[in-house]
Amino acid sequence: MIDADLERLSLSEAAALIADRHLSPLELTEAYISRAERLDGKLNVYVTRTFETALEEAAAATAEIANGRHRGPLHGVPFALKDLYETAGVRTTAGSKLREEYVPREDSYAVARLKDAGAVLLGKLNMHEWALGGTNINAWFGTVHNPWNLSCIAGGSSGGSGAALVEKGLQGDRPESYWPKDASSFSLTSLASFDARKSRAKLPAGGSMTRL
Repeated sequence: MIDADLERLSLSEAAALIADRHLSPLELTEAYISRAERLDGKLNVYVTRTFETALEEAAAATAEIANGRHRGPLHGVPFALKDLYETAGVRTTAGSKLREEYVPREDSYAVARLKDAGAVLLGKLNMHEWALGGTNINAWFGTVHNPWNLSCIAGGSSGGSGAALVEKGLQGDRPESYWPKDASSFSLTSLASFDARKSRAKLPAGGSMTRL
């Protein structure tokens, strides 16, 4: 497959191809990184990129699957996080200058579950400061731009997540982004085509800043 085809895969399509060994996690991750490097200068989606470690994780997932150790539908699938979730060894800013250098020691519960499933972290996505606003005009990390019209905002508070999804073509369940829906995240992103809403009864909010 060429990169343009890989970028249009839905989550379920990518997962099936990886499970059947018709597509490697490394190939898919390289395609996502290539697209991010081409477009993020215009959109300002990422606050922190973890592309080098993503390639290492994708290579490890590729080897595991080739050796018959497939963990499930998220194994080897790239994703990026709204920068509200704590990630061990990777800074978590919540879009604020006050957290610019904050590097958690542990993963939030949701992140730990994603990693256990073998998903590959591409980085942390821009957001409205503290998730308390609907524009994603961020004085510290810059404004997220609307992929349809770069002179417009992306909305918020999950502007980076919305823009990251929409620049891939508005198709269903993109394997790109996970962000919370809580009282602190009204997610007014008119761009967003997929929303991962967690259940507090099933998935604790520990390690995310959604209760600020």
